[in-house]
Amino acid sequence: MKLTPLLILSLLTSLSINANGITQSVNQSINQSITDSVKADIQQLEKTYHHLHQSPELSKQEFQTAIFLAKELRLHGFEVTEGLANTGLVFVLLIFRGPAKVAAER
Repeated sequence: MKLTPLLILSLLTSLSINANGITQSVNQSINQSITDSVKADIQQLEKTYHHLHQSPELSKQEFQTAIFLAKELRLHGFEVTEGLANTGLVFVLLIFRGPAKVAAER
């Protein structure tokens, strides 16, 4: 099973949906979509979890983790910029018309 871009974005960031003015019913719909995606992709999520935790790296030296995440994000349609503060990533998913949603992970 493949991870969906929405699921990847939700797992790697902690966005405040209410702060963006989205109504509670839309928020519940998004939460249900994420829950459904997690259930459908649980085996891949567990595989990714185990990969990341079997290859620990020291703080600010997460070079292999950054490479792994950049590769996975690109596979799922994200534009990825690497090398921010050595191991940081910026990833953008262009799926909506209008302003892009941007997230960063370090």
